[in-house]
Amino acid sequence: MLLKNLSTENGLVNGSKGVVVGFRRANEEDYENYMGNSAVMRKEYLPIIRFQINIAGKYREETRVIKREEFEVSSNGKKTASRTQLPLMLAWAITVHKVIIFSSTFSFVSVSVPVPVLLYVSLFLHFLFIS
Repeated sequence: MLLKNLSTENGLVNGSKGVVVGFRRANEEDYENYMGNSAVMRKEYLPIIRFQINIAGKYREETRVIKREEFEVSSNGKKTASRTQLPLMLAWAITVHKVIIFSSTFSFVSVSVPVPVLLYVSLFLHFLFIS
């Protein structure tokens, strides 16, 4: 999942989800303005991510190499701190319905907020598939 807007006009915005499809070695063009350690840069591999983007109901795929981005902290209009990182984090989701394919004879349902419907569905599906 992206942590920064990379291209709002193309739909690559904070929160966009994609799939890692490969890696490639970084080159000089990837870090023209990078002030960090160039020895590290030459050994770095950058992720290639395939995004499925929905703009105004039209889906399309875009594959892009994700480069390091600078994140800044400002106070009174002055830059007080910054860090450079890949603007990515792991993101995944699983629903009660997906869990059923992993059915077993034992179930443990943990619900942090009382949601009777969720509890009912999870137990109903469990007993449906183990019997």
